[in-house]
Amino acid sequence: MTIFEPTSLVTNATRKAGDQSVPRGRHPRERAGVILVHEDRLAVKVPTGSLGPGEGCYEFPIGEICAGETPEAAVVSRLREATGLEVRVSTHDCVRLVSTGHVDWYFRASAVVPSTAATLSVSRSLAGNRLAFVDLPSIAAATLSPPSLAEVVLHALSTGEWWSNEIRLSDPCEKPPSRIRAGAVVINAKGEVLLIERNSPGRRWYEIPGGGTEPDELPENAAVRELVEETGLSVVIRLELAVVLKEGRREHYFLASCSDPAVEPRELDLREHSKLVWLDVSDLPNLPLWPKRLAWRIAHWHKTEWPKSPVVLSDSVPDADLTKPCDW
Repeated sequence: MTIFEPTSLVTNATRKAGDQSVPRGRHPRERAGVILVHEDRLAVKVPTGSLGPGEGCYEFPIGEICAGETPEAAVVSRLREATGLEVRVSTHDCVRLVSTGHVDWYFRASAVVPSTAATLSVSRSLAGNRLAFVDLPSIAAATLSPPSLAEVVLHALSTGEWWSNEIRLSDPCEKPPSRIRAGAVVINAKGEVLLIERNSPGRRWYEIPGGGTEPDELPENAAVRELVEETGLSVVIRLELAVVLKEGRREHYFLASCSDPAVEPRELDLREHSKLVWLDVSDLPNLPLWPKRLAWRIAHWHKTEWPKSPVVLSDSVPDADLTKPCDW
């Protein structure tokens, strides 16, 4: 039996297995996963060995549902088999995700004996992975899969605002993006980041310079081109920081450095009521900046170290909430 296999980037469900929206004649594979929190840390699958910022991928534990099992019974059994940990699950506030060929159920769980949850961090290796409790800063600095579930759970873990009914999500990875955008994060020697300030009646917000890709254009090339068009700056791409998924779009963000640090940016191809500003990187978590879930990470990485591979984020934070704190 496969115990807690890796998750895939799955889609948001708007239906149950067996509903008419499931293709006739097909029987999706069902799996059950766990959302287990102990002392403000989340149980995740971690690749064996060290995991630095943006290195590898954390995953929600998930396993097969055997014939005759209910999803909630399956997750209890799989976790017991993998770690020896006994848990109780909540069934009314599960998360259901459906993708092509998959119906995945995730249940909030708690240890029957809370003190035994600590043993999860030293559980035996599972196909090159281990289960461990990881704190919010460590999780948020790397990819947590599936990303749509990660957004919901990390928000709840940060705010304490857990949901009370079943949630149905959709995963933006299921379909080709409606638009691909690329942005460049440029930080000067003073520790200031270049942003575009947008203004409309009663509202001010910030964006990372960038724009849409042209046909057959690589995102990193688009980031360089857009920066020249908007600011006149010529930059060199150092690394890709993140891929942000929102409303059908896929946005790539790159860390870039100016080819000539002495050259100042100019306001060229900007929309009305917009201007370029240099702001301290440490201020990013408190700014109404899109993408909101990337803003605080840039400040965090600038203080610590940049990710070794791009972090994938689902971001459904509405524009009206850009002024609210975000550390998830």
